[in-house]
Amino acid sequence: MDFDEAVRIIRQKDPRYQPQAYDVVRLGLDLAQKLTHGEPKKGKSTTNRHVSGPQLLEGFRQHVLETYGPMSYPAPP
Repeated sequence: MDFDEAVRIIRQKDPRYQPQAYDVVRLGLDLAQKLTHGEPKKGKSTTNRHVSGPQLLEGFRQHVLETYGPMSYPAPP
C-alpha cells in the first residue's frame, strides 16, 4: 500500500483533514529524519529512522518555513 492509498483509507473513516494536510506532515517527518540521520544510503534499510518529538517539530518547522515562508498563518490553538 502506498502513502496516497493509506490516506484515502484513513479519510474514508475520518474525513476531517484534506489530503494535502497529510502531505505536509509527511514532508516534515522526511525532513526531520534527514536532519537527524542524514540522507538514506542506497541499499541500506531505513527502518531505524526514529526521531524524537523535538526533532520532528524542528523538521516540521523548517519544512513549513521553506515551503510557505515566515508569513504563513499560525495554527489555531
